[in-house]
Amino acid sequence: MANLTAKCDRNSNVELLRLLCMFLIVIRHLFKRGASVACNDDISNMDVFWGTFFDPFCFCAVNVFILISGYFGIKLKVNSFVNLYVRCAIYGLLCYCVHLYMNGGSLGRYGFTHNCLLALSNTRWFIQAYIGLLLFSPILNLCIKKIDRQTFVMFLILLTIANVYFGWFGNSNVNANGYNVVNFVYLYFIGRYIKIYNLTISKWKSLAIYVLCSLLLGVLSVTLSGDGYAYNIFHDKYNNPILIIESVALLCFFVSLNFKSNFINWLAKSSIAIYLIHSNPNIDESILYKFVRDNWLNWRGGRWSYLFVFAFVVVFGCIIVDKCMTIVIKPLSYLLNKIGDKIVLYVKAL
Repeated sequence: MANLTAKCDRNSNVELLRLLCMFLIVIRHLFKRGASVACNDDISNMDVFWGTFFDPFCFCAVNVFILISGYFGIKLKVNSFVNLYVRCAIYGLLCYCVHLYMNGGSLGRYGFTHNCLLALSNTRWFIQAYIGLLLFSPILNLCIKKIDRQTFVMFLILLTIANVYFGWFGNSNVNANGYNVVNFVYLYFIGRYIKIYNLTISKWKSLAIYVLCSLLLGVLSVTLSGDGYAYNIFHDKYNNPILIIESVALLCFFVSLNFKSNFINWLAKSSIAIYLIHSNPNIDESILYKFVRDNWLNWRGGRWSYLFVFAFVVVFGCIIVDKCMTIVIKPLSYLLNKIGDKIVLYVKAL
């Protein structure tokens, strides 16, 4: 706890944004896979209608999280990869054990091998795509370092044509929906450009763009809900150009803030753990989403308040678990890092 009282030298604005992104992801999952399912996903139901309308305020969170990675830049090292693997393995095994306990020994999704030893290949799509971004980052960084601003802009234009025109609009295999490493590379380039060339938008203008884009997507989502193709284009694709603009605006808003807090920085270190725990296949459907589905219709008079409170409980519960598990994660990461460093030295000596 000493670090929490020491002088803070690192701005906390973007760290707070990391936490907000994870909260938005959790609240969206709880609604889409819990509350909405309890209402049979019927848009004529007012809960589903308003949830769908305000969903775009949350849906941009994944894009923003990757934009943050681009904004700060990724430096691929043995320890960063090892730390991610250890967390995936530890929380995969922990969630598996929780499922066994909660279900009287009934086997959960995947076994010990998949949850622990093969943790990186059996996580949700986000982690798989993020690992791909990690592996590509040295090449991406080298490319960005070698090009000038004009070339960088040309790259962004070409990537936009590939990801938005052919991917989002054309529904091609290049990037049909944004749930992949291709979209993450695109967002990483955007984040790096914002940082390197100090792209700034005034605080209130960026907030206004975020709100207006969210409202526009909300209107389109509820209006086109009867048309499966059109609804999917505007409501459920991460490479939606309106959503990308919204995501950039939210990042720019938080970048314009300036405050420091050791406590926020300390909490933000557990951001990835929030995702790993709450979205684990042995935890999400059988415990978290089921809890919301079973209780949504009984939460009369304050359903949305209950949902937000439950989301806060999930987020801070995951943070507490992560802080407690540090006693296991740190020594295991240290050991694997030592092994990894020796392997790297050996390869370099060849």
